[in-house]
Amino acid sequence: MPTLAMLVGELPTRFGFQMYSAQGFVEIKVLDANGAPVEIDLERVIAGQLRPDFDWTEGLPPRICTDFPDAAVVSVRQPEREATLHCD
Repeated sequence: MPTLAMLVGELPTRFGFQMYSAQGFVEIKVLDANGAPVEIDLERVIAGQLRPDFDWTEGLPPRICTDFPDAAVVSVRQPEREATLHCD
């Protein structure tokens, strides 16, 4: 049935849901100085959603370090990227 839907359904459009539907994931881990997980409210850091087509590995870790004083280590992982930042 999915193949039939692809053949007779609406064609993919630029910026349509198909463009972002299988782009991957964004995984964020924040740890305190003792290695315990830190709960963060992403709405304080970003507007909207964590779109997987955007590179979050550069700007997001320093922003989390700044906005969450308990954060000691921030890791952001995406399918082809990964970054870990040790907060000051």
